[in-house]
Amino acid sequence: MSIATARVAAAAAVAIVAALALGSAAGAQEKHRIVGTWVPADRVLPSPLPLTAAARRAIDVARATEAANAAEPSDAKVAGAAEAADAPEVAQAAEASEVAAPRPCAAPGMPAVLDTPAPVEITLQGDKILIRYTEWDATRTVYTNPRSGPPTQQPSAFGVSFGRWEGETLAIFTTYIAHPYFDLAGTPQSAAVSVLERYTPSADGSRLESKVMVTDAATFTAPVVIAGSMAAVGAPAAASGLQDAGATNAAAPDAAAPDAAAPDASAGSAVSSGAAPALVAGRCVG
Repeated sequence: MSIATARVAAAAAVAIVAALALGSAAGAQEKHRIVGTWVPADRVLPSPLPLTAAARRAIDVARATEAANAAEPSDAKVAGAAEAADAPEVAQAAEASEVAAPRPCAAPGMPAVLDTPAPVEITLQGDKILIRYTEWDATRTVYTNPRSGPPTQQPSAFGVSFGRWEGETLAIFTTYIAHPYFDLAGTPQSAAVSVLERYTPSADGSRLESKVMVTDAATFTAPVVIAGSMAAVGAPAAASGLQDAGATNAAAPDAAAPDAAAPDASAGSAVSSGAAPALVAGRCVG
């Protein structure tokens, strides 16, 4: 990523975090409606993903390397590793995976951690929101007051998340993500990736609707929008778990979201891009 691109991404991140710091009084009155345990019910994202040429090459190299490693003796493995090293778009992901490669049943980073069929627990702790993903027993911290955020914003697998209340909707913006994969299938992502999440409870409180927009110009030709919902524990839909979303079109990004471009117009699907599955850890729940 060029210095100019990095500066633009940083400026955009600062602007959005500043906007998130302006939480409304109405949100403060409604914020407890989101607290509780929620079971993912559906999840729809564009299929195929709107990948850049560089991302497609990275996936092709990863698949070829994996196939060579699985089918050939050590000489072929060395050749495959050399071919992968020659692809500049793979270098960053390879370096990151050496430091933070997922272990079996270890939580993936953002936004892959959002793809779980297991219950998600949301609690409040002062001016922080804690989101626990029970599949991996991993907890994210969302700061609703920038002044009480982390003293230094260092890259990490979950990144740095700031949130605000928009009425009864919780909006979360995450940057500083140090995780090489967009999803559990191994689709690559760059260090410039940002994630904008919005969660809105239904009128009766039985469901939590979600809209997630992932922006990464190095990986996607347009922001990827993922629409989904979760059922409150005890609600009838909660027992069924994650359902196949079929071929419904992915929801359009919120018009109020900064720089929100329309997602790929192809049909949505609950199935991911199909990149090399062995690149990341498997699920921890059956």
